[in-house]
Formats: sequence, C-alpha cells, structure tokens
Amino acid sequence: MGRRLPVRISRDVLGCTTTPPESRIGIVMEDQDSLRKVSLLNRYVQSLCGLYSRVARQLNVDRSYVSRVARGERRSEQIEQALSSEFTRIMNENEAQPMQPMQE
Repeated sequence: MGRRLPVRISRDVLGCTTTPPESRIGIVMEDQDSLRKVSLLNRYVQSLCGLYSRVARQLNVDRSYVSRVARGERRSEQIEQALSSEFTRIMNENEAQPMQPMQE
C-alpha cells in the first residue's frame, strides 16, 4: 500500500472565504431575491409554529387531535374551520407586513 498524501481543502470550499465583503457585492446582488424569499419563508414558519396549539386551546381539545384532523386522519368540522380561520389570519397578517431586508 502506497503512502497517501494529505488532502488540503481550501477555505473557499468550506465557505470560510477571506474575500472582503465589498468584492462580493455582485454575488450579494444576485442572491437578494433568494434572501428575500428565505426571509419570507422564515416569517411564515414562525407564524405557523403553534398553530395547532392555539386552535387546541381555543376549542379546549388536545393538540394531537388537532394535528390528526389537519392530516386528514380524523374529521371535525369545528376544528377544520378553526384551522382555516387561524391560517387565514396568519396569512393576512404576514402579507400586511413589509418584507424586511436580510442582514449580513
């Protein structure tokens, strides 16, 4: 068996670039749309977290039951209506907020 040479991985490959930010402006401009989408997605995810728990508290039922109704494993018109209303409220709330630019 031959001797193996050590493998060197550049810092750029690992994402630890030493390129100054001002020289990455072109890359940043190209990624602005992606960053805005990620920011919006993050806002929706944060808003939706706790959706089942809020509905469960409103209707005085177990959160797992709300989850099963949402997945279609169980049927409850009251829970379906509450989920729909809460989801609509969240969507309207998020659409009303201006999209914040991402911070570096």
